[in-house]
Amino acid sequence: MKYLIATIFILCCLGGCESGTGPTAPKLGPYASYTIKAITLTKIPLKDLSGGEWDVNGAPDIYFKFKDYLSNDIYNGDSLDQADISVPDGLPVVWVLSSPLTITEDYIPINLEFFDKDSFDDEKMGTVNFRRPDLEKDWTYPKSVKISDSTTQTEVTFSLTWNK
Repeated sequence: MKYLIATIFILCCLGGCESGTGPTAPKLGPYASYTIKAITLTKIPLKDLSGGEWDVNGAPDIYFKFKDYLSNDIYNGDSLDQADISVPDGLPVVWVLSSPLTITEDYIPINLEFFDKDSFDDEKMGTVNFRRPDLEKDWTYPKSVKISDSTTQTEVTFSLTWNK
């Protein structure tokens, strides 16, 4: 019995129990949140999934959405689309967010999805997934971080600020 009590005590102390809620994930580092101020798209597939051009003229109208792990929109950049971007010659594409995205969750996965805006059905072009630890780069808290996904052939660089 005393081993059970000692184990529960240790788990609560290490896990950061708050009034009986059980172990929780500790906050990472000295910063409470981070803010994405700009996105630079440096790589995206040249063709759609069928091997065809993104648009009739071959140049997609690219926009993005940040989504949480349940696929709910966190930030919809639909109104910030970049028209007729030739891939790869038109890359990189930069979006400076007039309303920067501040994220407070440390461990929640976030998806950044890129779309080709069409008249009827928008096509998903590529995706990168990340969590806060992916951005911290060994506790250095950089102002610029590159994230890529080899499966979707997508690569972006985020301009960041770290908030106390």
